[in-house]
Amino acid sequence: MLVVFVQFKDEPSDPRGTWPQNSAPTYLSNMISKTKKTSGNWWEHFSSSTEILSSHWAEISRGVFHVISPVPDTVSNGAFSIVLPKTALEYWLASGGNHPIAEQMVHRDIWSIVKSQGLTDWRPYDRWKKVGNLFYFTQLGEGDGFVDMIYKVHKSIGNIAYNGDTTSILYPRAGYNQLGAYNGTLDTVDNFGTIISYGSDQIGSGITVSFRGQLSQYLGTMGHEHGHQTFMPAHITYSWSSFGLGYENFFSPYDMILNDYMQPRDATLNATNVLGDYSSRNTSNGEILKIPVQGFEMFLLASRNKVSKWDRNMLGDTAQISTYDDQSEYGKGLYIYHIENGIYFPEGDISPQDMECADGVFNWQYVGQSAQLPTEYSLYQNYPNPFNPETNIKFDLPKDNFVTIKVYDILGKEIFTLLNDFRNAGRYKITFNGSNFASGIYYYKTKAGEFESIKKMILIK
Repeated sequence: MLVVFVQFKDEPSDPRGTWPQNSAPTYLSNMISKTKKTSGNWWEHFSSSTEILSSHWAEISRGVFHVISPVPDTVSNGAFSIVLPKTALEYWLASGGNHPIAEQMVHRDIWSIVKSQGLTDWRPYDRWKKVGNLFYFTQLGEGDGFVDMIYKVHKSIGNIAYNGDTTSILYPRAGYNQLGAYNGTLDTVDNFGTIISYGSDQIGSGITVSFRGQLSQYLGTMGHEHGHQTFMPAHITYSWSSFGLGYENFFSPYDMILNDYMQPRDATLNATNVLGDYSSRNTSNGEILKIPVQGFEMFLLASRNKVSKWDRNMLGDTAQISTYDDQSEYGKGLYIYHIENGIYFPEGDISPQDMECADGVFNWQYVGQSAQLPTEYSLYQNYPNPFNPETNIKFDLPKDNFVTIKVYDILGKEIFTLLNDFRNAGRYKITFNGSNFASGIYYYKTKAGEFESIKKMILIK
């Protein structure tokens, strides 16, 4: 991962003096490790003080995801500080008042300065390659030709007031999951043909953060946008890639399960259940307790007591400006998440969960079924769609019934029976595996009593 902090020429310091004018941030040398470390416990691989991003991702992934900046030995820091040669206004005038050209000029100056600081061979930042539907870590020089991930942090969007109008050089957002918003040109950055892609697709080379803030705020925004690049194309509540209430500065239980970093265990009802700290340093599957309700509905419980420096929430009265430095008792306790329709990758901004309690509530009881049964029969569109090889199909039953789900090819020929069984009233999800079928358009039909519904799905291999 390449990390660059960028400011326009003569851009003022932040109010707290942590990123001075025309100088590097005070924390630059502490941002990221230059080398991979695997000895000892995974939570001790990297220093949370001097290898911040590496430590952060190691704790989130529980030692699975190693984030480093493999700069040459001649380069002292894993992160780069860039002072651009022009002010925002000078870029605007040089571009003729054209946003795509101005953005392109800024980017090419950034990469030119990075190269002048010693990074001339960018191949160590191109190690991942997609083969089929999976991504693989490759040997040096065998990547896909595109830089894997850049965290590009601007001190501001470059606001301009000129001839009575106001605008900015960068896209006016605090963060977005691509390197460029106005110009999609590919840039070759070394003599080996390594390319930077400015988009947000699978070959996109990074994310952008652009506001004047504190390090903890930058870290939260970096993670939020990186989440969009890796596992969360949209937003949900109570997530690092949040939508609405419940912004996380760590992975929530929902995020952990989606990424397979933790797996919940079912609670034993009418018995004592011991739940360890959410940092999960002494268990193989992680510390999340699941209380099934009915159908896809569940509660997830996590005991979050700041054992890890990075396990922090921004919720209710526990919100902090510099949340990672908060060692107080605020925010410690049992967090209970109510999930109504299961855990799945969202296709749009949704609210799949809410929080029942937090901030130090340690005593909690679950009594009876809280779920409301469906009031009507429903068959939902499968997700993902298109898919390869598996997809999920959800349906609702307002009353007990015998249910069949059959799959048909494009000619209407029945090719597979997915379900043929009695089901109690509730909400259900069933998985279809298309490994034995060819790419193409298929239909799935559900019948329960007098209810019938059919939908189309697309298998792409």
